[in-house]
Amino acid sequence: LFIDYAGKKLSYVCRGSGEIIECEFFACVLGGSQYTYCEATHSQQKEDFINSVENALHYYGGVPAVLVPDNLKSAVTKSSRYDPTINDDFLGMATHYKCSVMPARALRPRDKALVERYINILYTRVYARISEQTFFSLGELNQAIGECLVQHNNTPFQKRPYTRKELFEQHEKELLSPL
Repeated sequence: LFIDYAGKKLSYVCRGSGEIIECEFFACVLGGSQYTYCEATHSQQKEDFINSVENALHYYGGVPAVLVPDNLKSAVTKSSRYDPTINDDFLGMATHYKCSVMPARALRPRDKALVERYINILYTRVYARISEQTFFSLGELNQAIGECLVQHNNTPFQKRPYTRKELFEQHEKELLSPL
């Protein structure tokens, strides 16, 4: 499972104050089927990051063998080319779900090229569709993202007669460990 945050932020308006609250855009993609999950979170802090990864695992209905996050502080406390130090809480979550963590190397976008490519796709399939709408809570924003996500996963690949969801259901779902 390749994990990353998009560079562009989403936002919603606080009903009480009218303040615009910016949110991070979390995205992850399974390597085989390219089945995608994304959501908005308040921050990239450890709690939000771990919660988003757990939400993704529940969305997929299982646990992949390896989690491949970017080198953000919520996942990696000490970056190293060959032996990075994984954040204790994130490592505890991975241990609980019986999976490994193999962070992408710093400054090596090819290590997680699949999720980088899908973030660009999500810019057009999610950002473009919801950019003109006004949301008044994180829940409303995530509901709109979820609707776009369902459509994205059910859209056939270019020049292929099948979708990401079909590929996931037929081949990859059975390879995931139970939650």
